[in-house]
Amino acid sequence: EYVLNQLPRDQDIFLLELGRLTDNYGGADMDELGEEEGKKDESYLRIIFENPSLLIALLLGILGFVLFIVFRSKRMHPVVPFIEQPKDMTLAFAETITSIYFAKRNPYGLLQVQKKNFYDTVHKHFFVDLQRREGDKELMVLAEKSNKSIQEIKEIVEMLETKEVSTVTEQSISDLARKQRAFYKDVGIIPASIKTKVAERELVFRRSLMLPSLLVLGGIFTILLGVYYLMSAIGIGIALWPVGVALLTLGIIRLSNPFMKVSKDTIIYYTTLGKKKNYKRDEFITAEVKSSGVILVFTAHRKLIINYWDLSRFDRKQFERLMSKLHTLEL
Repeated sequence: EYVLNQLPRDQDIFLLELGRLTDNYGGADMDELGEEEGKKDESYLRIIFENPSLLIALLLGILGFVLFIVFRSKRMHPVVPFIEQPKDMTLAFAETITSIYFAKRNPYGLLQVQKKNFYDTVHKHFFVDLQRREGDKELMVLAEKSNKSIQEIKEIVEMLETKEVSTVTEQSISDLARKQRAFYKDVGIIPASIKTKVAERELVFRRSLMLPSLLVLGGIFTILLGVYYLMSAIGIGIALWPVGVALLTLGIIRLSNPFMKVSKDTIIYYTTLGKKKNYKRDEFITAEVKSSGVILVFTAHRKLIINYWDLSRFDRKQFERLMSKLHTLEL
């Protein structure tokens, strides 16, 4: 009656059958098994719960897993990490000090580093503090423990503690380093393994980055220019491709290969195209030093021309230092 009262009286009404409701409309529709229709349990656990054997197996599995976790956690111990032995950074420290010195060119500053290292080394190996000594008592104790004469120790200490900055030169620093090294070898601070590593060390000299960088950039620009000309139907673009590839390849070769490698026995020189040339150090005769570079002369009239402009600034200084010791075959 309520619905009919809501309908207009002066208009036609079209009734469409939309659905038929059950007599129990508004309540829960139950199926034949007594379960709510549309909410039937279709999960896999229903099969296990309906089967007593499967339910017992599931409970036993859960209980076993819990017991495994409990006993496993009590029996396991934390893994002890492997502690690697500290690396020997002696050579790396020496190379770092060398690079700092060549960058600053301050012999007196390097003397202070030598002084601190010598005093720390003596204190570590002989338990003698030379920084806080009173007279010659500590020097005599060091001479007795190291089995060296007190005159040699005094000479090293006086060179380390000099206050005359003008007298400290590269030659005096080199002489002092040589005496310190001899002292370390005599008392056993420097083992034979370190001496072998120093003898087998290889010096690597790099080329200046300016020219290879220009070649790489020039090659990329030439290739792109060739592509642009080809897209514009200009025939010269096909000729720029090989030129750009050649420049790019040459620049990459110069960047990837060092300029020269110097070991105890050989000198390996890399040409512009990356080809190796080997020279034996025992075949070295002399070096002709010029303003633009050095010409190394070997036996059988073999020559190696080293241009300073082809070396980086740091490597050039290292190379000049090597040239001063090449005759003595020292690195």
